[in-house]
Amino acid sequence: MKALIVILLFPVLLFSQDKEFNAEEELLGATSIDARISLGLVEMHMGKVREAGKAFKINYSYSQDNKPPELYYEVSNGRGYLKFSNDHNKLNLFGLKSQRSNAYIELASSVPLSLELNLGVCNGNIDLGGMKLKRADISTGVSSLHVNFSEPNQIRAEVIRIKGGVSSVDVTNLANANASRIEYSGGVGSAKLDFGGRLQGDCTAKIETGLGSIEILVPSNMYVTVKTPESFLTGIDVKGFYSEGKGIYRSQESSGPHLDIRVESAFGSVSVKTY
Repeated sequence: MKALIVILLFPVLLFSQDKEFNAEEELLGATSIDARISLGLVEMHMGKVREAGKAFKINYSYSQDNKPPELYYEVSNGRGYLKFSNDHNKLNLFGLKSQRSNAYIELASSVPLSLELNLGVCNGNIDLGGMKLKRADISTGVSSLHVNFSEPNQIRAEVIRIKGGVSSVDVTNLANANASRIEYSGGVGSAKLDFGGRLQGDCTAKIETGLGSIEILVPSNMYVTVKTPESFLTGIDVKGFYSEGKGIYRSQESSGPHLDIRVESAFGSVSVKTY
């Protein structure tokens, strides 16, 4: 059975001469959701929908000089497909004609969710805690991004993948992601990855950086192995672990779920510390 909802945008004029679009929808029989969100020139906040039967809620405001966003939701064979995007990912070479938009997005927390999030120029505050997150692929352009797993993931995630461009990325409570694999790839910029929270199962974290810097923080009571490259081109600072040589470090704790951190860095600097 296939259910299709086509959402038409009816902008409302605000006092600031901005337009506003609000939308929400029920699951419509979906037992899982694939969400693909592509936004640029945006101030974005994301979290979970608290109502069990909701697929999503969106509040989006934008300049009257910009085009409205596109929103599509379809349910096919029990799977929901959500797409939401704007046209602000490309910069005008003669100046930034488009004005920054604001997006408040809530996604389903009662069914498994696969999330693909592509962000151009943005400031983002994303809380993926308390969802049933199966996987997440997040990529950024020129951005400042904060990602938090404020509550433990309700299911085991296959992979959490974050790719930074020219950006500042701050990720907290990564252990709460309950992921088998975590991947971070940075370009030019800085990143802070905090593995706080509760590690429910073994996890492999692959950390790559180009010309940027990365700070990795790990609770002192967590069972951790850190593997770092042996290269004079990479600045590695590891504290709170004992060294086995050849770029391998181990935590004082040696029981419970295991976090295996593998650092691959080209010309950047990497700091790994316990707290």
